[in-house]
Amino acid sequence: DAVRSVAFHPEGNTLASAGDDGSIRLWDMQHRDGGHKVLILRNAGKRSLALSPDGQWLVSGDVEGGVLAWQLAQSDTPPVQILSQDLLSHEIISSLVFDRAGTYLACGSQGGRILAWKTAELTGPPLIVLTGNGRVQAVAFSSDSRHLAWGGDDDTVRFLDVANPSKTPQALRGHRGQIQSICFSPDGRWLASGTASGDILVWDFQQVKTNPIRLIGHISPVTAVSFNADSHLLASGSLDNTVRIWDIRYPGDESILIEHDTWVWTVAFSPDGNQLVSGSADRNLYLWTTRSEVLAGRICTKVSRNMDREEWKTFVGEDIPYEKTCPDLPGGAQEQAEFRD
Repeated sequence: DAVRSVAFHPEGNTLASAGDDGSIRLWDMQHRDGGHKVLILRNAGKRSLALSPDGQWLVSGDVEGGVLAWQLAQSDTPPVQILSQDLLSHEIISSLVFDRAGTYLACGSQGGRILAWKTAELTGPPLIVLTGNGRVQAVAFSSDSRHLAWGGDDDTVRFLDVANPSKTPQALRGHRGQIQSICFSPDGRWLASGTASGDILVWDFQQVKTNPIRLIGHISPVTAVSFNADSHLLASGSLDNTVRIWDIRYPGDESILIEHDTWVWTVAFSPDGNQLVSGSADRNLYLWTTRSEVLAGRICTKVSRNMDREEWKTFVGEDIPYEKTCPDLPGGAQEQAEFRD
């Protein structure tokens, strides 16, 4: 019953999750102790989720080839069936994505299909119907909505012009293994692709003929990649039981390593980039604070004073100048004692 996919509401106040148990859950990110809402329970196992940029639609893809869409404002009503299991011969829907403008929805299947609809016509026939070379594991739209990319069994990322889908797709080669995950950066510059070998390739999408940046650290398939809001950080999840956070501006630097107990299937940054969520094979979601100032602000609400200089030397280090990290709180115990003397 692994957590296979997560998606944030564009306002960041709700997180949707789905997994092998067939359920979709909506989590209140502002009141995390208040539990969650189960949108659907014990249906066909879910492999993919997507939330439209306007927050109106939540779409799921399952292991039997079904694609369902809920209007979140009326989530208690039955979902709209975009794609029935019969049409894709019970193929696993491995990936779903809306473009940033909310104009299109695309899906990829392990039967090798790539389909795309206009969001305003979700119940109509697909606008784009393609067949890939083997299983399609991931699909993604460029930030300007002009290109649709996908990757899978043939070790290649391909992308096409959405306005001219009949044209031959362009190919990005050089991967050492099947493509497991892809995503574009919000600023439109980067396309990241995670592979079965554990490598991540980051392509400059403005100069696709140049060699990609190769990020090496994972030792098992990279199942998920996600950029943060400012396009500087890339998070990756892997079957090596880890999440890594990479700074694309300094690709030679060590990544931040976050260990898990089991396989990691999905990662996503919150819309403001302050948090990262991961979902794993142990059925759990994990939430991480990614900005030090946000973490410091939370800590300052839990303590009554700053560290003193001796505590700073012990817990932070002598090589970093002492400072009061909570400006609205008094100094450390040593400083307060010196003041009273």
